[in-house]
Amino acid sequence: MKDHHHQPDEAAGHTRQPNSSGCFVCGLRNPIGLKIVFEQDHEQGEVHARLSVPETYRSYPGVVHGGIVATILDETSGRALMLHAGDDDLFFATARIEIRYRQATPTKTPLLAVGWVERAGESRAIVKGELRLEDGTVLASCESLIVRPQPSFLEGWTEEAPYWRVYSEEEIAAARSS
Repeated sequence: MKDHHHQPDEAAGHTRQPNSSGCFVCGLRNPIGLKIVFEQDHEQGEVHARLSVPETYRSYPGVVHGGIVATILDETSGRALMLHAGDDDLFFATARIEIRYRQATPTKTPLLAVGWVERAGESRAIVKGELRLEDGTVLASCESLIVRPQPSFLEGWTEEAPYWRVYSEEEIAAARSS
């Protein structure tokens, strides 16, 4: 079911990926979620997300908790597989992820998450991601092994499926302000 068409961004060659309702990273109705919106850069073969992590998700004051950094990188690198395959309904699970923390990630600071596919096969892929400052400084990076999950993994998806779509700017703004 592909009724969640990509929305073009201001920049040529960019389209927005779907968001969900309940996901911690991209769920627009998750009251404690990050509500991150991902865009595809077709020319570069990357997904991008501009974000700022609230102080709520800190470890030390002013520093994003390392688990939150890993969560953002996990979602970002995995979403690159959707772009690579050209399928918004391509679901995956992380079998392995290696995070390299280079610098502390600051809270309340504009950040850029970037993900891309290194190698992809029929049932698995190696994907990479980075969390950067706006000036390009890499704060953390990851390499992940993504695999197709067993059908039972997606048993609960029917509840979420109606919400898996590209949302308008107005809907995103409303979700982020609530």
